[in-house]
Amino acid sequence: MSLILALIVLMGVAVFTSIIFNKKIDKTIVLSFFITIFIIYIFGFFDHLKAGVYAVIVLSCLMWISSIILFCKKDKKEIIHNIITPGMIIFGILTIIIFIFERGRMIAEWDEFSHWGSVVKSMFLTNGLSVKEGSSLMFKSYPPAISIFEYFFQVINR
Repeated sequence: MSLILALIVLMGVAVFTSIIFNKKIDKTIVLSFFITIFIIYIFGFFDHLKAGVYAVIVLSCLMWISSIILFCKKDKKEIIHNIITPGMIIFGILTIIIFIFERGRMIAEWDEFSHWGSVVKSMFLTNGLSVKEGSSLMFKSYPPAISIFEYFFQVINR
């Protein structure tokens, strides 16, 4: 259920921008990932990462409502053509396959223990970015984008 919720949240921005800019969703889905990471990152400056996730959820709800309103006003056939694409279908199928194979997976490799797993754990426990003073993490200079994206899924998954 958490994967479906996360996908619905991520797709809100992608669908809205697809409708607004009349682009295929294949081109706008990356924007939704970047916007999600950016919003949570900004909230992380103030040690409110979880509030950033909630802000992303609220933004996504607003985007879905706006998308429904725009869908009623614009050419429905063109919007459907831009949203239901072969790339979107492949993305959905691959996401489900990856979710099935990765569900319940624990960290196992040395770099997951030394950095990736510990960064997300630190972010989850402190509600702030991993680069805070006093943090015992080794590689503070790594860009936190992937860690923030993992954190987003952790909060959605509880």
